[in-house]
Amino acid sequence: MLLIDGASSDNTIAIAESFTALNLTLIEDDGSGVYDAINTGIRESHGWWLYFLGADDCLADENVLQEMTQADPESQIIFGDVKYVNRVSKKIPEIHEGEFSSKLKWKNSLHHQGTIYRRDLFDDFRYNSEFKILADYELNLASWLSGVQAFGLDKIVAYVDASGLSKNFNKALYAEELNMKQKYFGSLAMIIQYVWVKVKYLWKNS
Repeated sequence: MLLIDGASSDNTIAIAESFTALNLTLIEDDGSGVYDAINTGIRESHGWWLYFLGADDCLADENVLQEMTQADPESQIIFGDVKYVNRVSKKIPEIHEGEFSSKLKWKNSLHHQGTIYRRDLFDDFRYNSEFKILADYELNLASWLSGVQAFGLDKIVAYVDASGLSKNFNKALYAEELNMKQKYFGSLAMIIQYVWVKVKYLWKNS
């Protein structure tokens, strides 16, 4: 198991080193961003499957990752649902139901902590650290548009803290979404996306 520490100022390293039974490999990153740290983890990894767990999140049970990796050997992406805790808004659903479909045109319908990726997916993709909040959304959208095969499980994969950066529905979040989508959609589609993102912003902040 790899643990990437992005120049934290708390006791993360000491706490991590105390869990000797987990066989952790600790990598100290320069703190340049979440997705740069994840890309560092990808480069250092050697496993067949990669799963990314945030510091405030936890797996639903001890067998869930094994179940996911055995679900469909032909797929590069296996996904399920996550359950939010510490919801800062009633507009955040209790359950984020995973879906790898055309819904990705409109929202990130795969949750990062609800998804496991086969490592060879990253032969063709990386997290674009230009996007500080939504690089995982871009990866999922690019994968779907490229025809990557995925398989969904009807189960909760993880419990996720809902007070994180992507749940602060500010202008920066939606501006980044539009900037990201400009890479993939033409002018006419982007007009529709501008309207859609504006509606989302107004609804989330009403």
